[in-house]
Amino acid sequence: MKYSRLDLQLFNSLLSLPYFSHINKQKFSHKILRQIKLLNFKQSKNIDIITEKYVNHINSDLFTPLGRRLHSILSSKSLSEGVKLHKSINSKVENLKSPIFVIGLPRSGTTNLHNLIINNFDTHGLRYWELSSPANLFSNNYFDEKFRRFKSKFGFYLYRYLVPSIQSMHKVDMNTYEECWHFQKNFFLCYNFVIQ
Repeated sequence: MKYSRLDLQLFNSLLSLPYFSHINKQKFSHKILRQIKLLNFKQSKNIDIITEKYVNHINSDLFTPLGRRLHSILSSKSLSEGVKLHKSINSKVENLKSPIFVIGLPRSGTTNLHNLIINNFDTHGLRYWELSSPANLFSNNYFDEKFRRFKSKFGFYLYRYLVPSIQSMHKVDMNTYEECWHFQKNFFLCYNFVIQ
């Protein structure tokens, strides 16, 4: 609990009760697979295997009961956002420039390089609110941006509550360009290490 609040121990204790301590594999797998099938993947056998391994990983001793619960909620929400984004993508994608990927170890300057490229060259980066709600929800751009920003605030303030000390290491607000932890939640690669 290096980065998290001590009062989370109370929630963790409540979730340690037998019924709540582990994720129900069948229900969670069904929920994940139902969302993935909306994307029309052809290799459903591999998806079944990957989903089963993922649920086994969540239920392992690497996670506390609170970490399991939050990780499963966030990954399900992220997958739902991915499905919405997939449905909203259209032919405009062909007009986009080639993406630039900034890759490096944590604390090696990737965020500074990322911001330097966005601020000094003709490139566009995604702000926190765009990453947390990537799919357009309305055809009217004004309403779409306002609603997506509002929707993102819940996750942002939850993040600030759960891991307050991480702000001193990597300052995040609704308009900062974010390229690391929040983007990776869409691939189930993050959150668990700071929440557990």
